[in-house]
Amino acid sequence: MGAADVVAPLTYAIAGTPTAALVRDYKNHPLRSVRERHSAVIKALVRQGITRHERCIGCAAGLAVSCRLVIPSLTSRPGRHPFADLAPTMNAANDAVALMPAPDARCDRAINDKFVLQPAARLDGQHVLILDDVWTTGSNAQSAALAVRRAGAAAVSVLVVGRWLSPDRRGMADFIATRLHRDYDPDICPVTGGDCP
Repeated sequence: MGAADVVAPLTYAIAGTPTAALVRDYKNHPLRSVRERHSAVIKALVRQGITRHERCIGCAAGLAVSCRLVIPSLTSRPGRHPFADLAPTMNAANDAVALMPAPDARCDRAINDKFVLQPAARLDGQHVLILDDVWTTGSNAQSAALAVRRAGAAAVSVLVVGRWLSPDRRGMADFIATRLHRDYDPDICPVTGGDCP
């Protein structure tokens, strides 16, 4: 079992599809106009996810969400990560404390001490919802979950815009063919895959 109690993907970003382009191009497209257009969609998805389904995440974890934190970038991208810049515009993240990369953090597939809270804080008894743009291996989100668990969080969940799927990876083609029959629908619960609890 991972460090997070609940992982809720809003969409599945299947390599080669428009959703994959969305979660990639909002931060990497060379044209600013494309990045801005895609960022507006990402922002709307996160807002819908929080508004419609944060209660669902709380139900699944057995405790209402009381704090939201955004995963910072661990890549060599200059400046702040575009997703971290979007979160405050939606009032989506806690202002008093933030996740920050640990001094020796690396963007790899390991689940370890990649993140610290800044300023150092206690989250005793809280349900922390970690927001991320893309879940590829899950190592960054699960590492962030470990950081908030160390700070005393009673429950940790992850709301991710796009769960990246590569059809050529073992088992993914079958999952895509048998489980992913519908396009994104804000009424479909990202926790249950159907009705909200």
